[in-house]
Amino acid sequence: MNIYRHILLDADGTLFDFERAEEEALRQTLRRLQLPFSRAIRLRYQAINQELWEAFEKGQIDKDALKVERFSRLLGALAAPDDPEAVNRVYMSELGRCAFLIDGAEAVCRRLAPRYQLSLITNGIAAVQHARIGSSPLAGLMSGIFISEEIGCQKPQAGFFDYVLEALAIDDKRTALVVGDSLSADMLGGQNAGLDTCWYNPGRKTANPAVPTTYEIFSLEDLEKILS
Repeated sequence: MNIYRHILLDADGTLFDFERAEEEALRQTLRRLQLPFSRAIRLRYQAINQELWEAFEKGQIDKDALKVERFSRLLGALAAPDDPEAVNRVYMSELGRCAFLIDGAEAVCRRLAPRYQLSLITNGIAAVQHARIGSSPLAGLMSGIFISEEIGCQKPQAGFFDYVLEALAIDDKRTALVVGDSLSADMLGGQNAGLDTCWYNPGRKTANPAVPTTYEIFSLEDLEKILS
């Protein structure tokens, strides 16, 4: 029997199409700075950014340093003299305008919202996330929006989830389900906090035995089947 009442949903890569947003924001940023943009440059930036966000999840770099370091490395690769702090400011402004949703995200959330308390949980940059979430049709469907930068700790730390549970007055952990695409942040974080987890894995990536999940889904519609 389904006893879930609270669905804690990751934002980027689960509800929001971050790859599309990242590409468009990077394209517009480099265009404004009269720098070249290509698929190779986009892939280079993605690799740099991913490496730094993984370091952030492990507590090896703080978010302010991350935001600048990614562009310091990219500009170095492009042999461009621009100031990485200035480039980052332009990029974040552009990214805040890119509220693209994963296919089916709005429809699924609209069907679930009358029956469950939906909340967003994200490690993203607060100013960017508020802009993107606020301009999306999901804003009015969420009971809470929890951003690591505002909480003071990040997924996968148990403290992040403890904060969310307290803020939502969730006394019984069995009634909460964490849904996300990241094994290292969402699934490990849920595990650390003693919560059931649902791995959104549309790319059918290989599972990590060290991070067991309660459920695995390949589309957002599959979440409704679990909850039915």
